[in-house]
Amino acid sequence: MTADGETPLADFDGLRKRSIRTRTQLAVAEAENVRRVVIRYLVAAPSRKVATFDFGWLLRLHAEMFGDVWSWAGRIRDIHLSLGSDPAHIGEHLAQLCDDIRGRERLIPDVLEQAVLIHHRAVQIHPFRRRC
Repeated sequence: MTADGETPLADFDGLRKRSIRTRTQLAVAEAENVRRVVIRYLVAAPSRKVATFDFGWLLRLHAEMFGDVWSWAGRIRDIHLSLGSDPAHIGEHLAQLCDDIRGRERLIPDVLEQAVLIHHRAVQIHPFRRRC
C-alpha cells in the first residue's frame, strides 16, 4: 500500500530493504548511501591510496553507493538494456574510463569537476543493473 501521490515500485528484484515500496522511499535510501560516499571521496581530493580509479575500485564504489539497497550493486550487469553499453563491452568501456580518468587528473585538478565527468561517462556505459 502506498500513500496518495506515491509511485509504487514495479521491480523489486535485488532490493535488500523490503520496507521500500515507493520511488520516494527508494530515492531516500539510495541518497543516504550516496551521501556517505560523497563525504568519503569528495569532501577533499581523495588520495590515490583511497581512490585508485581502477576497474576494481569502480565496482567497489558502486557497491558502497548502492549495496545497502541493492544486492547486485558493484556487479557488472549481464542483461541487455535499451541504454548503455552492450554487456559484452562493459568491461572494456570501464577500463577505458579508468584510463581517461588517470589522463585527466592533471588537466582537471578540481575533484568535483572530475566526479561530474566520471558520472557522465559511467551513465553512458550504464554498467550496472537498472534502477526501478
